[in-house]
Amino acid sequence: MTHKFVKEYGRWYIDLPQWTGSKGDLLMVAGADTLLEKLSENNDEVAIALDVNPFESANVMKMLFKTPVVGGATYRTDNGHLLWLCKVTEFVFGGSMPKSIYFKKL
Repeated sequence: MTHKFVKEYGRWYIDLPQWTGSKGDLLMVAGADTLLEKLSENNDEVAIALDVNPFESANVMKMLFKTPVVGGATYRTDNGHLLWLCKVTEFVFGGSMPKSIYFKKL
């Protein structure tokens, strides 16, 4: 699947029209924002392919632990970048936090 991420006023959001919660829920924080900044090469948007299965030229982030009090989970990318992904990740991946997420800038 492909998702677009957009930077508005210095903050990164996933563009997820089918989300019925608040826009604030779509805000990328806690390392996800800095990963997007790097992937976007300082642009205001970036498209990323995401999957739970490996695919050609993809990087991987692996779950380190779930964060039950606030929801979501903390991940580490294959190059050592730490990030926290919120409950929106569960929505994107059909109801659960994947153990591994493969990703690639398009």
